Amino acid sequence: MMKYSLCNMLLFFATIYSTQAQSSNCTREEFAKVANVSVWDWSESKSFYGFVSKMAIDADGSPRAYHPQNKGLDNLAYAGSEGNWWALVTDNGQKDGNPLIQGKGDPYPGYYISTTSLNDRRYALENPRRYVDSEKIPYFVLPPEIIDITGTELGDIAYVYNQKTGKGCFAIFADTGPQNKIGEGSMYLAAQLGIPNDPRSGGQDEGILYLVFPFSGNRQPRSIEEINKIGANLMEKAGAFAFVEACLKK
Repeated sequence: MMKYSLCNMLLFFATIYSTQAQSSNCTREEFAKVANVSVWDWSESKSFYGFVSKMAIDADGSPRAYHPQNKGLDNLAYAGSEGNWWALVTDNGQKDGNPLIQGKGDPYPGYYISTTSLNDRRYALENPRRYVDSEKIPYFVLPPEIIDITGTELGDIAYVYNQKTGKGCFAIFADTGPQNKIGEGSMYLAAQLGIPNDPRSGGQDEGILYLVFPFSGNRQPRSIEEINKIGANLMEKAGAFAFVEACLKK
């Protein structure tokens, strides 16, 4: 039996035992390949797609992700460089602007304001609380080519499972990565899966299963409780718990 982390343990046990039988059909149909990673549908359900790859650690959204002296959680190079800042708030709202620094009333004065593609529009662009915090929320990252093919939208929900540790967690699609790169998640998500979650040195090279449910979100950030509730319902309706148990557990 698979083990489930604290982020979803109660919901998983409530649903896994309601499954009457394990699936005997493990047929998967590849429809794309990114960086030699196969992306597939399960033949019995088109409500989700999946892939097995690595997990790199994304610090974006954490208010202490990046610092002008490169003493943030992650290397400043992953936020961009002068004239091309893709992961920081700038004074003109463009990549060629000057990065804004958090002030007295912000969570980490002196640090840059790190962004995520998914954001809470109730807060101003220069407010660190607008962005999905890598340290507090389980989120995953997708490259543009998968988004284009599948129609997956920011805020959609996935189930992520570590075949090495047997730990699983629901997550929200909160950040878009570069082309030809697949397999990335937040610090919180990595910790729940038993993966070293230091953005500078952590991650896992293989054995991470991602089951993504397109059109399952509302393009808004969610609490962990909401992510878990939505994810458990999606997995149960699709018969995906049994599919993972029978076909993808290692």
